[in-house]
Amino acid sequence: MEQISKSAFFERFKDPEIFQSGSWNLLRVIQSALYARLSDRNKKKNAKILFLAPIWVQQLYLNLKAFRKYKEFPVISSQQKYLLICPIRFIKDPESGKEKNIYIEKLLSYLGRQNCHIHYRSSLTAATSIEHDSILPDWLSLRIRFSEFDYECVKMLRELYHQLIHAAALHPGDHVEIQLALENFWREARLYYSVIKNSPVKTAFIYPAYQNEALVYAFRKAGIRIIELQHGVISKGANFYVYPTIVNKVKGDKLLPDEIWVWGNYWKNVLLNGDEFKKEQIKVAGDFISRPSFQQKADQKEKILLIALSSNTQAVFIPYIKQLEKQLRLHPGWRIQIKLHPGDPNNQVYYDAFGSLETIELVGKQINIAECLRKASIQISIYSNTLFEAIGTGTLNFCLDVDEKFKGFIEDVVAAGVAYLLQPADDPIEKFEALRPTHKELNRDDFFAKFPPGTDKKLI
Repeated sequence: MEQISKSAFFERFKDPEIFQSGSWNLLRVIQSALYARLSDRNKKKNAKILFLAPIWVQQLYLNLKAFRKYKEFPVISSQQKYLLICPIRFIKDPESGKEKNIYIEKLLSYLGRQNCHIHYRSSLTAATSIEHDSILPDWLSLRIRFSEFDYECVKMLRELYHQLIHAAALHPGDHVEIQLALENFWREARLYYSVIKNSPVKTAFIYPAYQNEALVYAFRKAGIRIIELQHGVISKGANFYVYPTIVNKVKGDKLLPDEIWVWGNYWKNVLLNGDEFKKEQIKVAGDFISRPSFQQKADQKEKILLIALSSNTQAVFIPYIKQLEKQLRLHPGWRIQIKLHPGDPNNQVYYDAFGSLETIELVGKQINIAECLRKASIQISIYSNTLFEAIGTGTLNFCLDVDEKFKGFIEDVVAAGVAYLLQPADDPIEKFEALRPTHKELNRDDFFAKFPPGTDKKLI
């Protein structure tokens, strides 16, 4: 079944109180379940559904499982008051050749490395030399017996599940997705709660907070402040940001972070259009991402049309690029550069389609986006942070209007003056020549402010 967008989700579930269970509201848990549809995507067998079993079965199973584990607590040192929860997302430093995490480098320097515990939510390969304190398999080896936390969590999940199974808004197949999501929620929550409940951690940083609701629940139960770090584009079209006013009806804890740190005032203003965060919860921390330098010189520009790809958009981009390559024959000297998305497992199809063409260059993660923008006169994308990264570089942005599900994002970037709208049949070179004389660059600081913001503005 197809993923359910934010708008479709709130069309189906018009009263979010249906997700209330005790003092908690698991709206985002169910939204994540019906968006991700893990049961549909998992090729291996899904986890056993234990949260619906009798309590004595749960106790017996988990206590026997704990008996077979070999590690005891603690795992976080006494000085580490900040916990950084990180997905597996690295880049390779072109100078040293080592992998690095650009999302937390500046933050570690600001907080003090000695005060931080870096945890990755997956395994690391033997070849990965990224700095860290723990990985998920380390914590999965801990002895965690059935506790009062389990009893309360299971009670909450069961109550919610029995409410939802009678909801008319559920479609065939949704029950399986919800069961799996609630089971995974419990397993993740009990693991992270057990690790941090008696730890020195006072604040947890996480990116993103959505689809990590179990961790938010665990940290809140342990009395730990949760800060979400902006990790990408925020727009009214985003599935887990800028919620409709209906969420104001929710009385329980919606499993949102206590704060969200954003890169600039633009992103704060976008979030304020939604109803999930109060103004004081949104902090303009500045651009804490370790980005390459985007300072440009006009004389560096070449007749390059840069296509910045989003993940899993081959069905849109391949026919469009074929059409574009024919259009460029009318403009001698121009060529296409395709910047592949580093997280897309299907990039090979672009090499198959365009690898033999002299007018098209394919660029992988060995060359960063700043290098591409340094030379490109035009950038075309659909849904990408590279449109914002191009601000101040002298590159003219176009947002390709080809997919209805990105309508909210396209409207945002066009309204903000970040990009011009481009229809598939338009000639981008002709539009570029027409727009260039009157084009005005935006203030980059509105989108990527200085980090840290200064001694007069304490973040934490």
